[in-house]
Amino acid sequence: MWWDRSRPLEVYLSDREVGWGMPSAAPERWLDSSGLDESLQQVVAWLNSDAAPAVSKARIWLSSNLAQPFLVPAASGARNRREARAVALAMAPDATGIGGQVRVWLDRWRAGKPTMAVAIPDEAWQRMHELLATRKVRIVSVRPWWNLPFDDLIEECRRDATRIGWTLVDGRGMLHGVIDGGDVVEAAFDKPGPHDPTADMLKRRLQVGWGTTSATRHLAFERQAVGAESRAHAIGAWGVSAERAA
Repeated sequence: MWWDRSRPLEVYLSDREVGWGMPSAAPERWLDSSGLDESLQQVVAWLNSDAAPAVSKARIWLSSNLAQPFLVPAASGARNRREARAVALAMAPDATGIGGQVRVWLDRWRAGKPTMAVAIPDEAWQRMHELLATRKVRIVSVRPWWNLPFDDLIEECRRDATRIGWTLVDGRGMLHGVIDGGDVVEAAFDKPGPHDPTADMLKRRLQVGWGTTSATRHLAFERQAVGAESRAHAIGAWGVSAERAA
């Protein structure tokens, strides 16, 4: 099935797997990978193949280890969004463990409130643009994949005026945090140790640290074909499953 060239290719990108496809189109493709560069090279190799349709643009969805969240505290001293971003850039290496240069995205800044930030490796940003440019494919957006289920949690929390503790296992890492009345009050990324391959021990430890919550959500990334009609899963090639909800 030939795809509409005006519609972007959707690419899920991590350093251990890569997936691409479009909702309501040809089957999604998934491949394991030994690193970020190999993930990108596999997308380019497919674009170079006779089986690939004409693609002019792409949306990139980053895994949790490539797009890690952290909070700029309310007491950071920042007086506006520009200063909060400067604080976030300074915090990012220690807050995330990402080495080298980073790019930082900042959520809406509000005085007296913590501000959510996301750091991605600058090297990853440069490499994805360089390689897709060789196929004349323009990247129209780069976002964390986990932003999709995370937005749903915020909406639920705001609507029901609840306090939700959450985790989301994505590859070899796990995102976690607390949302209270629609405000993000905790957000971080961790890698479970080799003694905790299912991350169950880490989840239990986090849940104790959250204190009193109205609900908990333990979610996991999974490869799956999902309907394009679902806003939360609009990328079509991958989704989120609930391991446990209370």
